[in-house]
Amino acid sequence: MTGVYFPGDDLSITETMAQGFVWTDVMASGILTFGQHLELQWHIEPSVVPTPA
Repeated sequence: MTGVYFPGDDLSITETMAQGFVWTDVMASGILTFGQHLELQWHIEPSVVPTPA
């Protein structure tokens, strides 16, 4: 994991989505076996987003 951002975090880009970033070199094919940076997203309904205390 290279980063995880939840709604309300300082570096979060939105209040309705949690994001996680993963760096891997496991999934590669062909001659160019470079690593990949994957983004995982979880979209949250606005009514269930916790408000910062």
